[in-house]
Amino acid sequence: MDRTTFEINGNSFQDFAGFVAEFNREFVTHVGGKWNGNLDAFNDYLSWTNAHSIIRWSNSAKSRNDLGHDAMADWLSDNLQKCHPSNRPSVHSRLDNAKNKNGPTLFDTLVEIMQMNAEYVTLQLA
Repeated sequence: MDRTTFEINGNSFQDFAGFVAEFNREFVTHVGGKWNGNLDAFNDYLSWTNAHSIIRWSNSAKSRNDLGHDAMADWLSDNLQKCHPSNRPSVHSRLDNAKNKNGPTLFDTLVEIMQMNAEYVTLQLA
């Protein structure tokens, strides 16, 4: 089976906004659309392909550091302003954890979402 490989290069970005731009350029534009950083939409884009794809994330060790707890705290702070009021206690709790260097990082969350979509994409960390 022929699979398209999409390369996400951790050396091409240093923060979440950069990851969003890189993921748009290297993956989303090929499946149609433009991703704005919403993680529910990220999940959706992964399943939009008609064929199983490979996402090779090169220099992922750098991304693991760049998209760590501080990046998660920034993302959660931004999300806190946009989320439904009933979700705010949960977001506050996760934000406190991220600020204290506990819980999943933003890198962990992105990887988990990709792994949950294994039916559509295979993630290769390099």
